[in-house]
Amino acid sequence: MLTGSANLLFLKRVADSLAGRAFYAVLHPLNRRELLRNQNHEVIEIPVGQLHDLEAMRRHFYRIGAVLLGKEHAVKIRDNPDWHPGSRA
Repeated sequence: MLTGSANLLFLKRVADSLAGRAFYAVLHPLNRRELLRNQNHEVIEIPVGQLHDLEAMRRHFYRIGAVLLGKEHAVKIRDNPDWHPGSRA
């Protein structure tokens, strides 16, 4: 496996020795979410469509609270959603 940004076809000696055996593949870097999950971190994703959904946000805040503060505090956050604008309607 060769890595780098050089085009092997422009390097005469390399291109001849790898004739028919060279394959180009674009390898994208890992995104931050994948890196964190690979390091066993809890990753909590909140889709933008759920930001105004009170019940969805209660579930997300419970998970965040459980990770950061423990389940006892997470229950308090979930059961008293005064932090969400939709709870004041």
